[in-house]
Amino acid sequence: LMSHPAFEDISVTPSGAVYVYHPDYGAMRTNIVADKDRLIQRLAWRTGRTPTFSTPIVRATLPGEGRVNVVLERVSRTGSSLHLRRRSRLLSVVDLLGNGTLSAAMASELWALMSARETLTIIGPPSSGKTTLLNALLLLLPHDTHVVTIEDPPELRLFHERWEQLAPSIKLESGAARPITYDDILTFVLQSRPDYVAIGEIHQREMDLFIQLLNVPFLCSTTFHAETPESMVERLTSRPMSMPKRLIKHIDVVVKMGMRFRGRMVRKIEGVYYQERGRWKARWEWSWGEDAWIKESPSFPPLEKALERLEAEEAELGMREKFLLSCSTDKGPRESFDLIQSYFRVGATGSGWGRHWHPW
Repeated sequence: LMSHPAFEDISVTPSGAVYVYHPDYGAMRTNIVADKDRLIQRLAWRTGRTPTFSTPIVRATLPGEGRVNVVLERVSRTGSSLHLRRRSRLLSVVDLLGNGTLSAAMASELWALMSARETLTIIGPPSSGKTTLLNALLLLLPHDTHVVTIEDPPELRLFHERWEQLAPSIKLESGAARPITYDDILTFVLQSRPDYVAIGEIHQREMDLFIQLLNVPFLCSTTFHAETPESMVERLTSRPMSMPKRLIKHIDVVVKMGMRFRGRMVRKIEGVYYQERGRWKARWEWSWGEDAWIKESPSFPPLEKALERLEAEEAELGMREKFLLSCSTDKGPRESFDLIQSYFRVGATGSGWGRHWHPW
């Protein structure tokens, strides 16, 4: 099942029944009945994290395959269970344009925001494509950008020469005094001077790091489980996360992912939002009824600030939009990344697709 390209999630219920999640058809039960205890032992051996009486819930990474969550019957009254999330297929912005996740105009604006290191937070329900979008946007950065990604378990995959993938170490080496913590990672980030930092997903453990990085010009993007910008703020500022409300103003743009079943599962950017006088306003919103994106606001202050920081004209957005539309969707992620890099090289000569846009 793990080798099947169409299955995203595999779940083993307390009764041993095995379910798979298909991106087009949702959850489906298989005719397989698994030996849970034996499977949990095998996964524990492969990941190096063993669920015990003191740690009955385990989140771990399967090397090269995805992540696994194990819950023992100590905290689950119906019995132990496990969930395997396969490593999602790596997609570029060109691929997302091809499958209709976003529009070219929206993609060019998000590209400008990423280049200017605006703080983007991608929200949405589980399996809506938040990490996929974040990964695609990071691949728009120049190849020599010093990118640090922080996540546990790791999911983001980049091709940048100076990419560093960090995560707290749960499994200690022999003789190690203590595990690596998020405080250690924060110290490393502040001392290594990266151009760009992305936190894969915000949970309670990552919150202190998120709060610290909001006050320095490093953090640019993350993902978070929320349905609207308002519910995002409510979750962030409520217990147990307890983020100070004064820091919300540092979140420049919120991108909302959504999905609906239309004969198959369809994923879309349902909205792009910014703050104005303490309220969230929509720049773009997707209408499921009209099957189209609607530009709700002619002005977009974060984009205007980004263009000013990059010393670029608004016409650059049109050139980038035209460039993205000219790219072939038949290319793989690596080829698409190299093609994006050609934009920077050609732009640097003053010909072709326009100016060399590099903010550092």
